[in-house]
Amino acid sequence: MRHSHVKLKKTLQDCSAELDHARSRAEQYEAEVKKLRCRIEELKSELSNVEDEVHEAYCSAFFLLLGSMCSLTMSHVRCLGLSHYYPSIHPSMFIRRKLIQCKESRQHAGQKGRARL
Repeated sequence: MRHSHVKLKKTLQDCSAELDHARSRAEQYEAEVKKLRCRIEELKSELSNVEDEVHEAYCSAFFLLLGSMCSLTMSHVRCLGLSHYYPSIHPSMFIRRKLIQCKESRQHAGQKGRARL
């Protein structure tokens, strides 16, 4: 009887040690998961910021190119003496308005995307 008791006590100690070890590993895994989730959120935020910067750079470059083309076209129109056929608004005003609309649409889309997160 005493031998059985000692044997069961030893088994209980082994199981307790194994359980403690499993709990310790589970806590480590939970901590790692928390760190990874925080890192994912940081990366999402960084990605959103980079997308905004890229979009803004694209819009600026596109409208700069468009403005140059319009200026060149207007120069040709003036050289040919056809300026009375074109509206009095300068193309750069149109381009400036479109650039503002582009930025506003991106900000609006960014707010929708951030609301999803």
